Amino acid sequence: MPNTIAARATNVFSTAAAAAPPSCPPNQLLQRPNEFPLVDSENTLADFSSIQQQLIKNSNSNLSADSIICVEKTTTHHNYYDVEKLAGDETTKNTSIHSSANQSTIRLSGMGNPAIIGTWGFATVTMLMALHKLVLPTGSNHLMLPTALMYGGLAQFLSGFLVLFNGDSFNGTLFVTFGAYWLGSGMMMVPSVGQSLDVYAINHEEATTTAIYLFLWAFFGLMVCGISLKIKNGSFLLSWCLFFIFLNLFLEACYNLTGIVSLMQASGVACIFASVGGYYSGIVDLFAEQGVQMWTGKYKQ
Repeated sequence: MPNTIAARATNVFSTAAAAAPPSCPPNQLLQRPNEFPLVDSENTLADFSSIQQQLIKNSNSNLSADSIICVEKTTTHHNYYDVEKLAGDETTKNTSIHSSANQSTIRLSGMGNPAIIGTWGFATVTMLMALHKLVLPTGSNHLMLPTALMYGGLAQFLSGFLVLFNGDSFNGTLFVTFGAYWLGSGMMMVPSVGQSLDVYAINHEEATTTAIYLFLWAFFGLMVCGISLKIKNGSFLLSWCLFFIFLNLFLEACYNLTGIVSLMQASGVACIFASVGGYYSGIVDLFAEQGVQMWTGKYKQ
């Protein structure tokens, strides 16, 4: 009877041991292959299954697919095998994006590119303003209110903060700044808010005040256009959009000082060039996520 119980216990333990997943070999806990350097970064937090598949495909690997979970630990922090060394470009494809200015940014896996919304919001409201200046240069622009407030304003404004969160300081600042500009411009299109300028109309100073306002924004446009020529990974496409935005604001300011209608129409033409560049920039960002690289005129620093 005791022998029967012992035999059954032996069979149970043998079955459990066979069903258990393979453990990390002791030598792999003590030694680390030289081809897998230690790193301390967030990019090591990747899916183990994808790494295992890569190891299976790599016939030259000295590690088995199951031993990848063996990590080295210290008393202060964890050291992991370099995931990008194991998984190659598959890991970076899920985290890196290339904006139209060719600036690489990092975002969470599964998160889209917010720059596309901001760029197309900028392009749409700019094109609408261009058509208004060409067709009705001296008419009311209140029909632009919905687009100016929501798409060119709020959508571009919020996308700018997401771009900043992704690590792109320059483009994020541009989206937030011009989004705030269109939010303010849209609010001035509301009749109850626009009436606040009547105090200047009484003294015939509204045109001069508007010109000063536009000259300030024109200076900002010229400043960021110059910066785009010198920043790392700047591009001709980005400088193109910023230059024509500067030209639009400058010509509109001159119109408010002189009253020459042709200056307002010329600023509308500048808006068309800026808008076309913005639409193309959004297309570049969209196709970049599909692995298709399009021309942007990247500067060589």
